[in-house]
Amino acid sequence: MFKKAVSSSLHELGLVSLKKEQRQAVEAIVMKGRDVLAVLLTGFRRSLIYQVSPGTFDFMAGNVDRVIILVVSPLNALMRHQISTLNERGLTSFMVQGRSVQVEDSRGGEYRASFSMEALKEPHCRILLIHPEVCVDDSNLISLFKSPIYQKRVKCVVVDEAHLMKECCKILFIDHNMSISNSSLGNTLDQPMEKLIIDSLRLDNAFLVEANHDRSNIFYESKLRSSSGEDKLDAVLAPLANELMGKKLKRHLQLFMSAFTQGTEQYFPSGADHISKNRLFAQFHAEYPQHEKD
Repeated sequence: MFKKAVSSSLHELGLVSLKKEQRQAVEAIVMKGRDVLAVLLTGFRRSLIYQVSPGTFDFMAGNVDRVIILVVSPLNALMRHQISTLNERGLTSFMVQGRSVQVEDSRGGEYRASFSMEALKEPHCRILLIHPEVCVDDSNLISLFKSPIYQKRVKCVVVDEAHLMKECCKILFIDHNMSISNSSLGNTLDQPMEKLIIDSLRLDNAFLVEANHDRSNIFYESKLRSSSGEDKLDAVLAPLANELMGKKLKRHLQLFMSAFTQGTEQYFPSGADHISKNRLFAQFHAEYPQHEKD
């Protein structure tokens, strides 16, 4: 029955199948009512977990009152992209913006805020995307969450990029006592961060879904630095720098993620111009101009 429900929901979205980890998460939410923490890499399409869930819920229960999935996300650009994608697939989705809601123009044009909050009570609303601050500060939205129609129709609250929103979501789930199934989505999280998210969101006996980060030619490793001292980074950086200076271009590509810079010491050779191509640890970002990337 569950397989048929998932297949039906995928068909409605114009999709064929789910990956094993996506299916495990959907099954835990829909069939078992479990809280879920999904730690899956960027590009894994974590969002399919909540996109497939409304149709799967409806198929399993034969719901007349169609299920709503509430998605809390910290990034407006991400929410707008999701709205566009979901509405193109026929899954009506809204984004709360102030005292109104935004939805994609039927012609695929600009977003427009032309609906009142009352539109969120309509049966065709399937996924509602909201910013965390709105959950805490907007009394009208809080009243909507407590209304009989939302208490009945909302079956799951999804927290996307949960590692960015620990405190806001703690307020959401504790102060407003939302007791339905919760699903948290993140990418590469270490165990302390996973525990912090589980505690902050009050996930009860959370079902953890993880995908192996390693590939045949890509490996993931996390190293901790010392807690104090001027040389606290040496144990992490020195082996990398020594190997890089020895092999130079013969060394295999390595991505090094860090929250700090190394000042003038990041440029090679010593005294070289302070430009991207001379960095030992180069910075690469989507918004960098092409000549910097090159």
